[in-house]
Amino acid sequence: MERSIMNSELKEAFRQVSDADSDYPKALREIPDRPPVLFVKGRWPLSETGLTMGIVGSRRASPYGLEAVGRLTTDLVRAGCRDGEWVGGRH
Repeated sequence: MERSIMNSELKEAFRQVSDADSDYPKALREIPDRPPVLFVKGRWPLSETGLTMGIVGSRRASPYGLEAVGRLTTDLVRAGCRDGEWVGGRH
């Protein structure tokens, strides 16, 4: 089944990868309650051998949530998590 949930603005900025696609990450396929759709910006497909980091949140994030994830990702990059993959999804 084709899943298409992006509006036209998001389609221009992100690639949509569903769990039905062959390039959906194998590690995520093993999770029983996995996100059915990932929104991708940047390098794709993911390396199956490298470090992968995922941050899951709300599409309607609060100002505090946006600030917190900004601090968290900045700290992770400063700590050396530059060469890994960053993944966001919709659940």
